[in-house]
Amino acid sequence: QQQGLSLDALVGIELRTGKTLSEQSILIKVTITVLIFMITFGSIGNILCVMTFAQQKSREIGCGYYLFVISIYNQLTLVILGLRFAYLLLTQTVVWNNKGRSLILCKCLDYGLTLLPNLSDWLSACVSVERTLAAVRGALFNKQVSIRTAKGLCVVLLIVLSAVTVPEIRTRQLIEDPRLGRYTWCVTKFSSEKLQAFKSFLSIAHLLGPFLINLFSTSILIVAIARQKLTVRKRNVNQSFTAMLREQTAHYKQLLITHTVLLILALPRLIISLGSLCIDTTWRNYVFLAGYFISFMPIVTTLFIFVIPAPLYRDELKQYLLCIRSVGIPN
Repeated sequence: QQQGLSLDALVGIELRTGKTLSEQSILIKVTITVLIFMITFGSIGNILCVMTFAQQKSREIGCGYYLFVISIYNQLTLVILGLRFAYLLLTQTVVWNNKGRSLILCKCLDYGLTLLPNLSDWLSACVSVERTLAAVRGALFNKQVSIRTAKGLCVVLLIVLSAVTVPEIRTRQLIEDPRLGRYTWCVTKFSSEKLQAFKSFLSIAHLLGPFLINLFSTSILIVAIARQKLTVRKRNVNQSFTAMLREQTAHYKQLLITHTVLLILALPRLIISLGSLCIDTTWRNYVFLAGYFISFMPIVTTLFIFVIPAPLYRDELKQYLLCIRSVGIPN
């Protein structure tokens, strides 16, 4: 049976089994510190995002509803990530004889860590499509239909992705720690090559699908706005469509850069999901471990990806913070 990489395989070999946290290596202590920082920083940002998109003005069209759900999913991801690492520490530093409970936690936590980021990625693609439709249709864009569509798609995506992620439950198994038989690791084990190929296909599809939709939608958005502005500026006979297209590409280059950066950050998640459990050098283990945490950066930086760059959402956040501040100041 082929075994894949997991958090246990990356961190487990560095953990000193049966030892307290104070007796662990510097790498483990640094890893815990980084994880605590990521969860704390990301949780603050995600909660601010939830509060921002909970405002009625932020959800006048479907984009705001998508982003509201994305913020919730991202926060749940951070919570599960913290629980997953706590599970690893518990099973490696304490002899936990209840293997049945360990297996359930192993399957459920890894299922959540696979499902929720994928949901966020696909909903992010929905945001790009929504923005493009709003730009192309202009005054014909129906906000009420947009909101109903967003709610329906959120439910459909949740059902579909939950179903296609079920193999994650089947592939998660407990194996004995290669060093000491008393402890167990939660790893990915493929019972057949077909199952491994199917999981590889899904991992690639979840990575490239949202990216291509984002890229294609942004390209259409740039072309549509360029045509609209060229029509308005007809009196400027010296400006061609190509020049206008270049101008709008420069104006919206931040979106293109953001989509590319998100793809790069998600690559470690794909590589780890397709990787083998066998890591023959220490430095390679460090690289994989760093990549594992880097892949969660989009989850941690939701506030800076969706709220800060958008004037409408940024203003709503400011209003919310001012409201909180005014409530906290005594008369």
